[in-house]
Amino acid sequence: MRKHSIAVENARITRITRITRCASIVAALGVASIASAGLPPLEQLCSVEYAGPVNLDDVATIVRTAPDGTIVIAGESTQSGSDRDIMVAKFTVGGALLWIRTWDSPSGGNDYTGGMAIADDGSICVAGYFYGGTPSTTMVVVRYDADGDLLWATPYAIGNASDWHNQFYSVAVDSIGDVYACGSAGQWSGGGNAAIVKFDGVTGAYLWQSTFNGPANLHDQGNFVVVGSDDSVAMVGSVKMNASATGVGIWKLFSNGGTAWSSYFNYSAATWSETAAAAALGPDDKIVFAGWVTSPQGSEQPIVVRYHWQGGQDTTTLLQTSGQNRFNSVVVDDAGNTYVTGAISAVTGLDIITLKVHTSPGGMLWQRTFTEQIIAPDSGLSVDVDKYGRVVVAGSSWHLTQGQGGPQTVSGIRLLGYDPYDGASRFESFVTAPSGGWMAKACALPAGGVIVCGTTYPNLQMDAWFGAWAESVDCDHNGVIDVIELMDGSLTDANEDGVPDECAAFGDLDGNGIVDGEDLGALLGSWGACSGCPADLNGDGVVDGDDLGTLLGNWG
Repeated sequence: MRKHSIAVENARITRITRITRCASIVAALGVASIASAGLPPLEQLCSVEYAGPVNLDDVATIVRTAPDGTIVIAGESTQSGSDRDIMVAKFTVGGALLWIRTWDSPSGGNDYTGGMAIADDGSICVAGYFYGGTPSTTMVVVRYDADGDLLWATPYAIGNASDWHNQFYSVAVDSIGDVYACGSAGQWSGGGNAAIVKFDGVTGAYLWQSTFNGPANLHDQGNFVVVGSDDSVAMVGSVKMNASATGVGIWKLFSNGGTAWSSYFNYSAATWSETAAAAALGPDDKIVFAGWVTSPQGSEQPIVVRYHWQGGQDTTTLLQTSGQNRFNSVVVDDAGNTYVTGAISAVTGLDIITLKVHTSPGGMLWQRTFTEQIIAPDSGLSVDVDKYGRVVVAGSSWHLTQGQGGPQTVSGIRLLGYDPYDGASRFESFVTAPSGGWMAKACALPAGGVIVCGTTYPNLQMDAWFGAWAESVDCDHNGVIDVIELMDGSLTDANEDGVPDECAAFGDLDGNGIVDGEDLGALLGSWGACSGCPADLNGDGVVDGDDLGTLLGNWG
């Protein structure tokens, strides 16, 4: 990123009301974690609730991890009176507060977060909008450095009349730090156009804008923005195809704002509608969006679509099912593998579905569904991959409590982990947020595990909340799980195979906290000259009797 001397302003520092960790979680907050038999349990690393000074409306809508491994949440907070401010907060993986910042619009009206992006230097951009004054709503991008110092905040309006809305829903940062935000702008009565605006990354100054009007001249909007390896940009959103049908719009722009190409995705006849619930960009710069198509009769079928960066549709993957079925989230890993999650109709109501989609032909490589044997709506809401490529899913779910006292069923959050290669289950846990809370978004912990953010409802107020979970593997048996030690540097993983080097040295070659027959088989399978192999426990370039003795000496 370009470096300039700029004035720095500190926003207000607000307060945390509750931070609870590990064993005290259930007693203090009522946060339960239940794992299925035969799968590793998840240990809760932290559960944090935040209430602003007036204990009114505080919500967390987005969660990400920063390059340094810390957790960043964004949303809104009521700092005084009754109006909401844009809120950003950073925490350690253990839940310790590093800083909280809020931004209040000059209008004094409600301010809303639409999207958040974290740059390679750790700076944080939040895009959204605020009410009050003229026009009715105004776009805004706020940028903080990694330490929470305000770098700049730029309000912007495409239309300034009193009946105009100007709103950002997504934000992205290019390789030199410049910022793109997309959303919608137009008159409330006339719908609006999809809009994208570019800002200088250092000063926040407006650089250019582009707007797009769909075929029906009604309401169109940009919901997701992604930046390619060449620093050109693409926007994915919704367009009205006619008075009754909505399609997906894809717009590709050069870094100077010129339009490279645009396309409308309409799966079937003009009476069908298409919805893009999420979008991502692969390492090959292919644009991927996931969502569903809706028939004239109201049935929904989940769909994944890819577009080439230079234009033209690549692949379409459609699950032809009956009932209400949706893909809600998509992620593409560094190898170009695409994973989606959502909900699929079943005899038990709705089940969480997760798919791995083939990179080239677009077919399914594996499909997994999850439900308990109760008729209830379960839905995958977020899918992500950790730095080892392992898949994590979080979603809304119901749990059968019969025989455990209390109500027969309880609603909460389902956490699922899958092996990326064959979809084998790695973990499954049901958790409940404090005070009847609900989930908004989730992301993977880089070293393994999952973070969920949302909102809780203590004493009829809304508090921002997030919780973090990881597999409770402690291969060196020091009382601290491996994920924490990998993130704080106490353990290392030089070959990035997901197993701490120090644990492999004990003979725990698969890093599951136990030296057993699986590890013995791995060692014997590597017998002989094998420089750099994990099974070469003493590092002499040969897997031999000395290594076998070390493994057997640490058995159990």
